[in-house]
Amino acid sequence: MHEIYYPKKNLVIDESMMLWKGRLKFRQYVKGKRHKHGLKIYMLADQLGIACRIHLYGGSADNLVGGTNHVKKVVLHLLGNYKNMGHSLFIDNFYTSVALSGQLQAIEVYSTGTLNTRRKDIPEEIKTTKLKTGEAAIMHKNGLCIIVWKDKREIMALSNKYNAEYIETRNRRGQVKCKPNMIAQYTKHMKSVDHHDQMMAYYSCEHKSLIWASGPSGIHKVNTPRKRRVINRFAASFEINNKKKTTTIEHRKAKESEKRAKRVLVKKIKDHPLTMINKIPMMILNFSDIENRRNMKCLPQVELLVYLEQLVLIVIPT
Repeated sequence: MHEIYYPKKNLVIDESMMLWKGRLKFRQYVKGKRHKHGLKIYMLADQLGIACRIHLYGGSADNLVGGTNHVKKVVLHLLGNYKNMGHSLFIDNFYTSVALSGQLQAIEVYSTGTLNTRRKDIPEEIKTTKLKTGEAAIMHKNGLCIIVWKDKREIMALSNKYNAEYIETRNRRGQVKCKPNMIAQYTKHMKSVDHHDQMMAYYSCEHKSLIWASGPSGIHKVNTPRKRRVINRFAASFEINNKKKTTTIEHRKAKESEKRAKRVLVKKIKDHPLTMINKIPMMILNFSDIENRRNMKCLPQVELLVYLEQLVLIVIPT
């Protein structure tokens, strides 16, 4: 992947599960995943959702990342050729620690992530501080910034890039709220791997088979890499063609504006002084131009009304 594509500035490391319910020595169990039993895959993705590097975890016997300092080995292994390049890395509380953040800072990787309160080297003062909603406790140490911010519950985060500056953000309902920039950036960029898994779940190509494919994961080992390549190609097409991904709110607004345009056109044709809406299709179908009929069948509903309006205005001049 490194030879044909170089990722964007913001990177994400997270784990993904590949379903497998058979007998396997390194089968894993992850409680919070949709597929709780299966093969655990560590994935590095960029901000477009393109999977740049993956590692199939082989359990404690894994020669690359198994054994002691497992989390640190996973992060450094997945970063690979992207060290000393000034990338920003977003990780969750499974990976984040004070020691790892300091080590990443030394190799010019700027990490941000939520932090488990049971990790080592966290000052006791910041863990025991009592906060009200909207308040934050902040501490700087050796170029690292630790923040505890209370929204509905307390969130602890650690970064060697962002400080405790507050910014204004909007939720999906359009409400404005002030929150630490560190947490806002984490929320914005941390969803790349989950989005990749979501796209894979929409179109499942796994089917039962009596043929044992090469390797222990059978059909999943054959089909899952193909699906990941398709999703990578789909995500890269937005960047190559300069397309913009629409959010759910933007999609709903586009649908509502399309419905409004339809109602306006229907009313405009209905109120036309020389014709009636129920006679327009009859007039079009009586034309000898076969190309017009073919075009009318393949047009979407709103475009069809525009098409009909143009033909009516041509046939019956105002």
